[in-house]
Formats: sequence, C-alpha cells, structure tokens
Amino acid sequence: KKKLPIFLSRDWHPIRTRHFRDFGGTWPVHCIHNSKGAQFHPRFKFPEKGVILLYKGMDPEKDSYSVFHAEDEKGMSFENLLSISGVKEIYIGGLATDYCVRFTARDALKKGFKVKLLTDAVKGVNLKPRDSEEAIREMIKSGAKKTNLKEES
Repeated sequence: KKKLPIFLSRDWHPIRTRHFRDFGGTWPVHCIHNSKGAQFHPRFKFPEKGVILLYKGMDPEKDSYSVFHAEDEKGMSFENLLSISGVKEIYIGGLATDYCVRFTARDALKKGFKVKLLTDAVKGVNLKPRDSEEAIREMIKSGAKKTNLKEES
C-alpha cells in the first residue's frame, strides 16, 4: 500500500497585515508567525514524521485563504509539492469551512484535482449563520465529493 503524503497548512501572518481588522481587514489578530497563537492545537494528532508543513498568509497585502497560496519551509509551492508527489486527488479538512477550506477546494478543482471533503474534519466561523452550509453546497456543486474520516480509514 502506497503511503500518501500528509500536508498541514497553517496561517503564518506578519504582525501588520491587511488581513487583520486593525489594518482594514475582516479578522481579529491571529496566527502571528512564530507565536503561540500560530501553533497547532495540542490535541491535534498527526504523524511525527513525514508530514509536510505549509505556511500561508505571509503577504501583508493578501488574505491567502487557499492552501494553494502556501509554501513549505524551503519556499516550494503546494502545487509543486503535489506534482512532485504525483497527487491527483486531495482530501481536505480543517478551519474554516467557509474560508480556507472553501478556497482550497475551489482552487484544487480549478487545477484539475479530485477533491474529497472530510465533513467530520471541518469547522466554520460563520460570520453569517449559514456560511459553512453554503460553502459545503458550493464545493459539492463544483465537483467535490463528501466523505468522512471513518469512511476513509
């Protein structure tokens, strides 16, 4: 059985960015690079070896919701890493359903990847009450397939 690559993305924002409310954006300050707030939750479990960390949100002028705007520690883009790994299908989970997950799925589908949405591994922020539901509907309508971690184990 072939071992699949695992990519984990994280916001890695500068202190001053248009992404933050204080500088004209939508969001409160969060995930400042190299800060405690940018760490993964301590109960989030993933393999200690073989995981590829991706960083996004580093440009102070852009929101960079999609992981397709991320790069690894050497500066290689997510798309190039997928290509090198021969990946044609991606499974998406994470935060937030209505932003990062949605934009990542949209970009993946536009680039020709098959997308499986892990519905039990996403959570939205819901600035408006039904934003996450609408995001899931949009992703499915665009070609993503719903699945969950139990079905895929």
